[in-house]
Amino acid sequence: MSPTELLLLQISTPILIFLALLEFITGVIHDNPKYSRKETLINIWTSVLRLPLDFLVRGIGLGLFAWLYQFHFFIIENRVMYWVVLVLLGDFCFWLMHWVSHQVRLFWATHAIHHSSIEMNLSIGLRADYWQSITKFFYYSPLILLGFQGEDVLVAYLVTLIYGTAVHTEHFSVGKLRWMEWIFITPSMHRVHHASNLKYLDKNMGMIFSIWDHIFGTYQEAVSYTHLTLPT
Repeated sequence: MSPTELLLLQISTPILIFLALLEFITGVIHDNPKYSRKETLINIWTSVLRLPLDFLVRGIGLGLFAWLYQFHFFIIENRVMYWVVLVLLGDFCFWLMHWVSHQVRLFWATHAIHHSSIEMNLSIGLRADYWQSITKFFYYSPLILLGFQGEDVLVAYLVTLIYGTAVHTEHFSVGKLRWMEWIFITPSMHRVHHASNLKYLDKNMGMIFSIWDHIFGTYQEAVSYTHLTLPT
């Protein structure tokens, strides 16, 4: 793991734990608990089981990225613009990977694990899709050809995961800030993604930016939803 990735985890992990505790306490106070022991342990356990695969594939994937980099045909010199473009394009790569995971049954077979919970809370972000440990290197490889370094690409992937984890909650709504959904994924948008209403299926695939959903027709505004998506 690179120093930048480690720093991101050191910053984000305490924040996400604090928000999860706040979410748990708020649910108890309002007699509407969002966490059960069984589901939370499953979320944590699936994430732990994924770690060996992540470490095994990481070395191979970075080797692939290093080989591809010799063919890069473009580079952004300005470091601020470099990271802005990388996070933006990296989020699109994640959108595409996520969309395919819903359309192709082979990949849905493991992505369905993420959608199998009957709860919606921050710990759901830990419920792992094992295929993504491998396929992310395929979907993110075009970024290498655009001149982005392999370890930087994995940093962008981690940023997407951290933000994506934070929107797995029922306790926050954009309310009058609906304009945000033209740019960013919000908790209400991602609740739509996990809902099982017919018009909500395979909608709001983005993790950070919602612009991809608006462009490719997968955006759906939250009106109401019944229960969460179960694997089929």
